[in-house]
Amino acid sequence: MKDILTMNWQITKSLIQHKKNILIFVLIALIFLTYNLKQVKAVTQTTLSGSCGILANFNYNGWDNKAANQQPNVLTKSAIGTVNFDTGRWHVDLTVITNYGGTSTISETTSKSSGTATLSSFDSDTGIYKYAYVDDNGQTMSFSVLPVNSGNTFLISGQVAALSISSGPPVSGICQKV
Repeated sequence: MKDILTMNWQITKSLIQHKKNILIFVLIALIFLTYNLKQVKAVTQTTLSGSCGILANFNYNGWDNKAANQQPNVLTKSAIGTVNFDTGRWHVDLTVITNYGGTSTISETTSKSSGTATLSSFDSDTGIYKYAYVDDNGQTMSFSVLPVNSGNTFLISGQVAALSISSGPPVSGICQKV
């Protein structure tokens, strides 16, 4: 009987020691996390600066019928180029699809486009910048920019006034600071 009591006491001491070790580990982890957490701050910068390289795709899914019936049936597929937020200028090469939805052969060509982007609003709660873009030929687009990666990358989402409608197919892309 004495051996059983001694064994129970040793097991109890071992469990208490393990609980102490787990508690110490949890406390050390909490202290580490407390000092390494970054403070969440509201975005106070109301303008973007610098230049970035942009890659954007135009998404016509769901707009196929309207796009195929547009005359001339020429659509922009993608864009690659640079954006300078200091000057408000964009310079991109566009991949353009000709005869989209037609019976003739579809072709892709590239064309250059430049324009001006003007900041229309800034939301300090979300950190989203809204811009109005007008290219040098008068084509318009509205888009939103969300800085991520410590402001070195911009996520871009927008609407193109295309296909004879005011808010056409969406555009999405990314712009990396250069």
